[in-house]
Amino acid sequence: MMPGVAAQPLTRRQVRPAWVPADAIAFLDFVNDRYFAGSAPRAIATLLGGGFDAGAISASGMRITPSNGNRPKAIGALFSDLAAAVSGGGTIVFDLQSATDPGGFLMFIANGANLDVAGEAIVVDAIGSILDYWDISITDTAPTGAGSHKEAFTLARDVGGGNYEYAWCSDGNTAVTQTVDYASHVSPVDTILIGHDGVGTGNSLNDIYIRSITLYPAQDPASLPSLTGEWSLDFLNEVYTRNGSTVLLADIIDKPGRVGANGLEIVADPDPDGYVLAAGDLLTELVGLDWTVVIEWEELSSASYSEILVLQDLANGFHSVWVENAMGAGTPNLNVAEDAEIGRDLVDETLYGAGVHKLAFTRTPSLIAISVDGGAAIVNTTPETSGNPIDTAGFGGFPGYGTVNGFYVRTFRLIPPVASSLLPSLSAP
Repeated sequence: MMPGVAAQPLTRRQVRPAWVPADAIAFLDFVNDRYFAGSAPRAIATLLGGGFDAGAISASGMRITPSNGNRPKAIGALFSDLAAAVSGGGTIVFDLQSATDPGGFLMFIANGANLDVAGEAIVVDAIGSILDYWDISITDTAPTGAGSHKEAFTLARDVGGGNYEYAWCSDGNTAVTQTVDYASHVSPVDTILIGHDGVGTGNSLNDIYIRSITLYPAQDPASLPSLTGEWSLDFLNEVYTRNGSTVLLADIIDKPGRVGANGLEIVADPDPDGYVLAAGDLLTELVGLDWTVVIEWEELSSASYSEILVLQDLANGFHSVWVENAMGAGTPNLNVAEDAEIGRDLVDETLYGAGVHKLAFTRTPSLIAISVDGGAAIVNTTPETSGNPIDTAGFGGFPGYGTVNGFYVRTFRLIPPVASSLLPSLSAP
């Protein structure tokens, strides 16, 4: 189950397709032309109406501009799912491809027939704001630049005592929240517009492709960054994305030819080039050293040791971060060692031998933490003390060191740092 999700099982789970994200209540995948709401797959014409133009959907997503005339309105099962979230809580994630700085309304929720003077409304703007006509006034730093963006917002999350939390998060940044003493004044909801406000072109999205929209049960704000910023490398199925957009494997690792039916192969010693190094934008994010990674790997034996993830100051040899699975003589352990002016370490004295395992590891300037196979998180809050930058990152080893064991990396995720309490749910098999 996704971190922070309350137990709210969907009905009719037997019809839920594999392509629907885990725990999603509704999912509109415009890029791949597949749609799910009301606990079942649906045709898009049954979910969007009003001024919706099906011709605005392409392999790039659903385009909305001030001038293209596409003005969708939620109807049918989608309207029912979204209206329930307005009063009962929900988190909505928009995956966008923008031609410029994102701007315009993502969603306009109202209960007034005349939208110029709506009885009540909630406005969610792509610049990073949630507003109503009462107390809700969330404003975050606006996402900037052309390209991919993910924006998530939570409505009416019940936090007890008659209080409800609203939240906003974009591109993996820390969520901004506000708590109010009402769920929603928009009751009953009669209008939910996507990408515009229904009264002209001034508040429509400014040339944006909506790649997908996903509705989840209301999320803890600590979980929102992981919904809005992510590298996902699925070596088993050869699907590689960054914030939902496909990336070329050859652009982000140095040996894309190592991928096969079992995943990304790390070749055992004595091959001096058995490791695989990160490259391009993936390397840039890894050497930033402020993230959570989730790695599923397969050990081929229960002997010796495997260097699952290695980050190194190769230029000076002064700063390194190692995630090592030691299975040989002595006490078996999976350990993390960060060597700098003052080192910090983690040790899980468990044998993770031959077979498939999964770890979730957080590295930030203020802590390191790890959970393996759903086990309790081990945390070290010693602060970072090295000024030396990391310049190399990879699986299995690095130049001049080589590798030890061979193993397969099956999947890899890199997300913004999550709370240590959430690591077991990420590492659970």
